[in-house]
Amino acid sequence: MKLYSTNNHEQLVDFKTAVFNSMPLDKGLYMPADIPSLNPAFLENIDQYSL
Repeated sequence: MKLYSTNNHEQLVDFKTAVFNSMPLDKGLYMPADIPSLNPAFLENIDQYSL
C-alpha cells in the first residue's frame, strides 16, 4: 500500500514508513493513494458474516 501526504501528493511512501513516521515531515496527513473497492457480493451478503 502506498500513501501520500495531504500537503504533497507527489511523494509516495510505503505503509511501513508511514507507520514508523506517524506523520509526514511536511505536517500533512497520510492518505492512501488508492482505495480498492469491495466486491459487491460481499456487501450484498454482509449480514451472513460473523463479527
